[in-house]
Amino acid sequence: MRSHNHRPIRPLPLLLWFLLCLLPGCAMKVAPTGGPRDTTPAEVLSVDPASGATSFSGDQIRFSFDDYVDRAIRNAITILPTVRFSVSYAGDEITVEFQDTLTANTTYSVTIGTDWSDVRGNRPLAAYSTIFSTGPSIDTGIIAGLVSAKTLTNVAIFCYPWADTAAPFSPWETPPRYRLPCGISGTFTIRGLADGRYRVLAVRDENRNGLVDAAEEFAVAPADVVVQAASSQPVRLKLGPAIDRDPPVLTRARALTSQLLTLQFTEPALLTPTWQRALEVRSARDSVIPALAAWPDPLQNDRLLVRLAAPVDTGSCRVMISAGMVRDSAGNYVDTAQRTLLRGVSTADTTSLRVLSIEPRDSSRNVLRGQPIVITFSDAVDTMNAQITVEHRAPQGAVQVRTRWASPISFVIEPQEARELKTWYATTLGFADVRSTIGRSIRDSSRVLTMLTEERPIDPGSISGRFVPSDEMRACSPLVVRVLASNGTIAASFRPDADGSFRLDRIAAGEYSLDVFCDRNANGAYDHGDVRPFTFGESWWPLPTKISVRPRWALENLSITP
Repeated sequence: MRSHNHRPIRPLPLLLWFLLCLLPGCAMKVAPTGGPRDTTPAEVLSVDPASGATSFSGDQIRFSFDDYVDRAIRNAITILPTVRFSVSYAGDEITVEFQDTLTANTTYSVTIGTDWSDVRGNRPLAAYSTIFSTGPSIDTGIIAGLVSAKTLTNVAIFCYPWADTAAPFSPWETPPRYRLPCGISGTFTIRGLADGRYRVLAVRDENRNGLVDAAEEFAVAPADVVVQAASSQPVRLKLGPAIDRDPPVLTRARALTSQLLTLQFTEPALLTPTWQRALEVRSARDSVIPALAAWPDPLQNDRLLVRLAAPVDTGSCRVMISAGMVRDSAGNYVDTAQRTLLRGVSTADTTSLRVLSIEPRDSSRNVLRGQPIVITFSDAVDTMNAQITVEHRAPQGAVQVRTRWASPISFVIEPQEARELKTWYATTLGFADVRSTIGRSIRDSSRVLTMLTEERPIDPGSISGRFVPSDEMRACSPLVVRVLASNGTIAASFRPDADGSFRLDRIAAGEYSLDVFCDRNANGAYDHGDVRPFTFGESWWPLPTKISVRPRWALENLSITP
């Protein structure tokens, strides 16, 4: 009888199990590979529930695509009115699940923006929105418009239903009901709105908290937007800078030597003419030490240096600044007393007085015809008694100059008339009796420096013509047209004559664009509104006209139309 030898049963190799899992029934969604490069972006095939659904009572929306999408698509989703949500990913499907209970009888829109790609890196050409309602009908109103800014990173539209125009408006503490990130083009559309009045802002929402924070750029629409019969007028918003409302705050005082202090502020602080009366340094023995001079620290613009008339003791000293001592560049003055402590040091003040720098430097070339000469000293100078002689000469003879002290350490020399082109100038400086506020004399007795002025600058051109406003613009007065350089700076502006005619001379050669705004407060500048107190922005329109200005060329009969 034939015997049979049975081999022991061994576990299936791991690779075999993996291959079996690739059979139908154990399949995983993966992006297809191979073939020519696909450059067509993925598109939405279907939405569940379908757009336009009413009486919605679910807690999720499912999107199906015709290709596999990148997981980062979750960051491109916006829900209006704003609710919290999460996103689950399944290759060519995503599911948006609502984390908050939806409001009854409300139309919602779910928008997938353009800041995403499929797995091959193809980005969509346009956003996709689906709309549904928790009530029996769909609101079909829209607010659409344009935002202009140097960049649109983190710029979002804040939209607030605003039926009661007398109610307090506090966007710095109340998030909007509708928050929509701007696309890369700056255009936006808010859908699913009921008829009514809405307040609209554009905000660079850096921290994405849905609030207008103090340091964030923003713009306020020129009026509340009224949605009527599901439509509204277009909104144009030009982002403006955050408005500085706070004066400098003294945060720290420190003794560098026994007679030299630094005062640290929250921002650059500018001294007022009455600063000496507003500054008090009181020693540990409760005696007041007068201040001889104060000036901005050349190395750190949010610090002031203070030179004292006598040494401070090594105990704890008090520093107090009163209202009116300093202000910031926005004109916010310190309006209440601020105090801090410092500990004196016994380090003797051995600061010598010397010239730190002279600008422009010796032998400089291409110096502008009206450029001043600035001498910077190492310490505060006794400006009341300092004697500095200045001789500024060209080959043709002496040139008249004006001199002034810009600060205790900065002496400025300005030509009374523009210098000649492509000419060497020599400046002789004499320091006959120049001492610091603590009596130290400067070592230099004189300096001589030379400079070569610029060659012939490119002659400017001129433009003239007629501006023809639109009917919407005609309703505003006065209108101001601006000529904008490629970097956004304003090269010129004008108010058209009654017939729209204008002329601009001395326009530097270059390429320019144009815009126009309604100067409601007649200050000659575009105002983008405010939130404290609330103020509407001024109406603003970009213009399609592009201008190319050539040197020594008159561009005439230009017609500017919206």
